[in-house]
Amino acid sequence: MSVSPLHDITNRIMSPVSKNPCGKIVGSCQRKLIVNSYKTRLQNEPLTAKMIMVPEIAEELGFGVKTVRNTINTYVHEGTVSSPRRKRIRNHSAWKDLDDFSRTAIRFKVNEFFRRNELPTLNAVLASVNEDEDLPNFTRTTFYR
Repeated sequence: MSVSPLHDITNRIMSPVSKNPCGKIVGSCQRKLIVNSYKTRLQNEPLTAKMIMVPEIAEELGFGVKTVRNTINTYVHEGTVSSPRRKRIRNHSAWKDLDDFSRTAIRFKVNEFFRRNELPTLNAVLASVNEDEDLPNFTRTTFYR
């Protein structure tokens, strides 16, 4: 059994599939690659279930199974794929919404702790601020921010 020279050259040129690092963003070009692979498999094997195709595509391209599944589902439902947002949209600070009176009053509450030689912990200052009827009530997370 002899191996053809073309087959031998192809095996030397082919490199192993490199995995996409966990947590790294999969851009639109990579998503298109996933979709193209899915469409090609669908043309060649129309009766194959998506559940069987997804792990095969993930193994072939080096992406996670969940990434491939989500990309294919997005393509099936929306007809297109795009890159995810690279920056997280953050809500504006609650501190900016406060008027000057409230800001000064909260600073005064913190300074009271120092005058009493106590540490102004988040929970203690929050309780002090929420007890005051002149100041707005805060949740712990909003007050922390």
